[in-house]
Amino acid sequence: QAAELASRRGKRALADELLTEATGYANQSERGEKRVTALALVTLSAVRADSVRVVWELLPALVRASDEADELAFGALNLEFILGAGSGRLSFYALDAAVNLPDVFAAAARLDPLRTFAEARAFKDEELRAAALLYAARAVLDKSPTDRAVDAR
Repeated sequence: QAAELASRRGKRALADELLTEATGYANQSERGEKRVTALALVTLSAVRADSVRVVWELLPALVRASDEADELAFGALNLEFILGAGSGRLSFYALDAAVNLPDVFAAAARLDPLRTFAEARAFKDEELRAAALLYAARAVLDKSPTDRAVDAR
């Protein structure tokens, strides 16, 4: 969020620096769903901060992390924190709404559709590849409905 605020205030270098730092932390996350979730969240922040360089560094890492994950629930990714042990254990989630992995590709497609499609095609999992491609394609089609109407004439 700090990177998004910095970007809105015209401090792109600071936004990129914050996102690069967040990427480092995301890559240190536990392998599997936690790493995928962390990378997805940083990627979405990079898109919102309009940090194109960081987005294109993160998408391949996100695809690799997703391919390495066992039983990835790509439709409902969330960061769960567990404090304490035994009966005094407290569990909570970092976000109100879960992250949908194909939504990350839809957001990236609004920046550069062709590059996003290339990254989405890199998924080994057929179902995830199809979902990422469909969400990205839908985002591109929804981006400029007036342009499509003109082209149809």
